[in-house]
Amino acid sequence: MIMKKTFLVLAVLMLAVPVMAGITVTAKHVGSGVVEVNYVMTGSDDVNIPRAFALDVNLSAANGTAAPKDIAVVPTILDPNFYVSPGTFSYVGGVTNWGTGYAGSDVNGFTIEIGSLWATNDTNHPKQPTSFGKLFSFTVDKTCRITLKENAQRGGVVMESTAVTFPPGYVKLVDANVTSDVNCLYVGKVFLATVGSPLLVVNSTMMGKWNYLGRPNCWCCLSQKRGNGVYAGGSALRPDNSDLNAIRVATAWMKQYNQAGYVACSDVDLSGRLDNTDLNRVRQATNWMVSVGAGSGCW
Repeated sequence: MIMKKTFLVLAVLMLAVPVMAGITVTAKHVGSGVVEVNYVMTGSDDVNIPRAFALDVNLSAANGTAAPKDIAVVPTILDPNFYVSPGTFSYVGGVTNWGTGYAGSDVNGFTIEIGSLWATNDTNHPKQPTSFGKLFSFTVDKTCRITLKENAQRGGVVMESTAVTFPPGYVKLVDANVTSDVNCLYVGKVFLATVGSPLLVVNSTMMGKWNYLGRPNCWCCLSQKRGNGVYAGGSALRPDNSDLNAIRVATAWMKQYNQAGYVACSDVDLSGRLDNTDLNRVRQATNWMVSVGAGSGCW
């Protein structure tokens, strides 16, 4: 009888101890190159509520494909509870940009730091974050592997209670693959300017024209935005007279994307028309006769 009572007491004590199973942060490809990062609380204790996230998001080649090079302009914050961005965005792979947050032409990852600053007497943010939610999303340009890692220098994943020491493995990060349906051109893609030329950001109107034209690969090329639309002979790698002539020849000049004579690769500003804007991009001093690359598969 004594032994049975002992087992009963132990069983009650075990039930009284909260299960601290942890928090899971997951990257998920939701289609068209868009990746969403969400979190879910996997235990039931009150301290298992997140306060902030500092995550390294890395992109690498997957399934034998070439490494990705571009991320959308800025990762989009999806959860209004995490509205504080102490360091904003840091892009790795050659570009670091705290505060403005746009991607370069050879970017393979970024660090994002977002937090919650709530208080019961705060009119705008009176409640703490919930036990699950979508944190942010971003867009990549091709098949790749997305890897998540806590950025320890900026705190990693911070929970609501700072008085509790969470065991190893409490935070689980789930990676993702982006495959098959990723376009080399997408809304929000940025082509970095050279000196004297503004950024070109792809919008839905441009995407509509690109689809109408059969998705020409040259519209995905940074070199085309710098004026190189003719990929033949000595002009293959640079903006020069052959590019100018392709625009201003009588059969092409001022032609719209749905008219005969229009040359898609010469439309370097993706406007759907060949005009002075294209001429100016070709002959701007920072690109003229400078090797900027070429080819239908270029970036």
